[in-house]
Amino acid sequence: MPNKIVVTGPESTGKSSISSLLAEELNAVHVPEMARGYLEQLDSPYSEEDMHAMANLQFEKELDAANSDVNTVVCDTDLLTFIIWWEVKFGRCPDTWKNLWMNNLPDFYLIMDIDLPWEDDPLREHPHRRAELMERYTLKIEECKIPYSIISGSGEERFHQALAAIHTIY
Repeated sequence: MPNKIVVTGPESTGKSSISSLLAEELNAVHVPEMARGYLEQLDSPYSEEDMHAMANLQFEKELDAANSDVNTVVCDTDLLTFIIWWEVKFGRCPDTWKNLWMNNLPDFYLIMDIDLPWEDDPLREHPHRRAELMERYTLKIEECKIPYSIISGSGEERFHQALAAIHTIY
């Protein structure tokens, strides 16, 4: 199994950019965030049924990458994002997804800090709850005892900090 690194954290923190750059730098398979493409195709507000579909799509892409012949997989989010999203949006997350996440934990998390300014986007939610969400991500990862690093700064500084954090583990 390849090393699995997940870039996670609240919305508008540079996860997609950083995960893509890291995958390229590490010659790794990149698993992009699948929810955005799914949500862009909807013509109505998303439902819990849509959450199941998006989580399943994300997890399938992770499994495909993990089963490929590579040393490293870099994921732009994972099931943890869906667990927190479910809890915030619907008050709870189905145990099935929590268990699936617990049985497929990554080797390392990079939590993107909320020090970047919020960028408006019609698909983003909760601009005023980023500190609360940051705390949720950190606590859930700490509960699982998975190594992690909080990445701050902007642009190249953020990328180099993420790369340095990875090199402390690998």
